[in-house]
Amino acid sequence: MSGNTLGYATPGFVSGVPLNHPGTQQAIIAKGFKKRLRDTSILPYITNNTYQGEFKHSGTEIQIPILPIITPYRMKPGDKMKYQIPKSTVESFFIGREMGWGLHNEVEDELFARFDINSPILTEASAALNDKIEAEFGADILSKCASFNQGNTAGWLSKDTELGALGGSNGANCIKLLKTGSPSTHQKLAVDYFVEGLEAVSQYPGNSTADWKIVCHSPVAARLQTSELKQADMTGDSTSVIRGSVRKLGRLGDADIFVDNRILPVITEGTATVYPVLFIDKSAISFVQEVVLRDMGMKDIDYWGTFNRTKVIYDWFALYPERFGVGYVTL
Repeated sequence: MSGNTLGYATPGFVSGVPLNHPGTQQAIIAKGFKKRLRDTSILPYITNNTYQGEFKHSGTEIQIPILPIITPYRMKPGDKMKYQIPKSTVESFFIGREMGWGLHNEVEDELFARFDINSPILTEASAALNDKIEAEFGADILSKCASFNQGNTAGWLSKDTELGALGGSNGANCIKLLKTGSPSTHQKLAVDYFVEGLEAVSQYPGNSTADWKIVCHSPVAARLQTSELKQADMTGDSTSVIRGSVRKLGRLGDADIFVDNRILPVITEGTATVYPVLFIDKSAISFVQEVVLRDMGMKDIDYWGTFNRTKVIYDWFALYPERFGVGYVTL
């Protein structure tokens, strides 16, 4: 049988049998490109857009005043009052990331195509741009959480929770997630890891009221689902569900668990494959896509066809580094 690597028959063959007159059979061109499958963005679920629109026609820096620290003091009858002059500080955030794409559709391709090729290609270009921005976002934020919400001494109060860290030989400093058994150094049962990590990032003042989300890769989620407790500590969904095109595994403790293979990188340390796990409240990071510049259907005096281009000006700010944490696990 002649065919490609996927086993489909090549032109001139029917069910693997060669035709006697292949020249009499013409190829049928489908009226549309094969759809490229993509994951739906989870950015709206884990970030806020509080400062969207603040920069355009104003500037590239935003300064956010920080409330002063007030210091109460003990008193006894007859004491004179002591007055504190409140002094506030300011925190500055900048917008400065740009990304874009440009396409030239030659006139012959447009004229002799059996269907509209421009619209689906432009849609694909926009989707590819969004994918790349999200991948950049995921890789960048891993180092921006508070120091006490990462590593193997995590926990603002306890300083003893092992979330896992990079820098070891073959992932030696990461936490190895187990389905069953008795964990040893840098090993934990999957459910224990998620519960203890959530408790560690909740220790900072004010974090107990956060609406926590946990984001992990599908292999990590599978280890949780098939772990010793078989979701015994999970509430809500008993199985994986699709809600709003975003895969939400369920609720563990006070956190929603989202499964996403796009926004967080997969890291290689020697022979080990390392998966970051993100614990985050929506207030922690503000994502700003401030300007979208589009020029469609442009013409050039030297070239036939149409030119299209897009540029996006965007950035993100860790408003509350204490309201998200990062762990690193192996399987």
